[in-house]
Amino acid sequence: MKYWHAFAHGLLWFGFAGMAQAAGQVRGYDVFLIPGPELRPVIGGLARQLETHGLKPLYARGYLPHVTLYLTDYPSGRLPKIERRVRALAAHEPVFDMRLGRIVATPSHWLLLEVGVNRRMQRLADAVTRALDPLRVPHPPMPGWVRAYPEKQAVFRRWGSPNVFAQFQPHLTLLTPADPARIASFMRGPGGHFAGRRIRAEGIGIAEVDAHGQARRILARFPFAR
Repeated sequence: MKYWHAFAHGLLWFGFAGMAQAAGQVRGYDVFLIPGPELRPVIGGLARQLETHGLKPLYARGYLPHVTLYLTDYPSGRLPKIERRVRALAAHEPVFDMRLGRIVATPSHWLLLEVGVNRRMQRLADAVTRALDPLRVPHPPMPGWVRAYPEKQAVFRRWGSPNVFAQFQPHLTLLTPADPARIASFMRGPGGHFAGRRIRAEGIGIAEVDAHGQARRILARFPFAR
C-alpha cells in the first residue's frame, strides 16, 4: 500500500507526545479494537518465526497486539471523559469479524500485519474519531512526513491524526524498526507468504502509548454487545 513507508515514519510522531508526557502535560492514548483469543496462536506463531531470524517481536516483549481506531494526544486528566465516550460506543456494537491480510515489510524496516477494512470497522473508527476529537489537544505537532501527502495533511489538521476516515489503515504492528537483512530473511520464508485468516473484534480498549505508538497495558476495556 502506497502509504506504509510514510505511515511507519509517522509512528515516530509520538516521540513528541513522549516528551510532553515527561512534563505531565499531554498523554498519547490509543483507542483500539481488542482481538478475540483466536489471534493469540497466530501472533505467537509469527513471533516464534521472527525469533528464529534473530528478531525480537513486540509480542515477545510484552506489547499488546491490537488494531488502532484512533491514536492522538490529549491534555492530562482527560482519560475519564475518553472512557465514558468509548464505553457508550462499545455498548451498542455487536462483535464482528475482521480479516488478517499479508505481512508488509516497510522501507523504514517496520513489520506490519495488514487488517482488511470492512464497513463495520470503518464506521466504528469514524465514530470513535468524531467522539474523541473534541477532547484532544487542539494543535498537535504535525509529523514531517505528512507534508508529502496533502490529503493526510488536511485530515491531520482537522482530526489530530493522519490515519482516519479515508486514510484509515488498520494493521497489527509485529516489529518496530529492526535489522533489514534479518527482516528480508524472514520475508523470504513462510512469514512472507502469510495467507491471513478471520478473527473477531470483541471490544474497544484504551492504552497509553510509548514514543513508537505502542502499548503494553490496557487502561480500560469495553466489550461489545453479545
